[in-house]
Amino acid sequence: DARLWDFSDDAFIPHQIAGDDDDAITAVLIVPPGIEVDERPLAINLRDDCALGRHERILEVIAADPAEREGSRQRWSEYKRLGYALTKHDM
Repeated sequence: DARLWDFSDDAFIPHQIAGDDDDAITAVLIVPPGIEVDERPLAINLRDDCALGRHERILEVIAADPAEREGSRQRWSEYKRLGYALTKHDM
């Protein structure tokens, strides 16, 4: 949440932390563990577990440090095992 406030005023990304009546109309919803929300077309997964569900697209951010990538490898294998179409994009 704090990172989304770091941009200039003209680059603000409307968002909120999930848990109230505005969830359905909020463009970017940050969903902490333990809160259930309706599925969204896009999930940006920053958790240790896979973002399972009927999302049209799931983005996983992979750490630049090779020592921090094991969880990402495990999630990749799990997505593959479950039949998700996987695409890797190096940035």
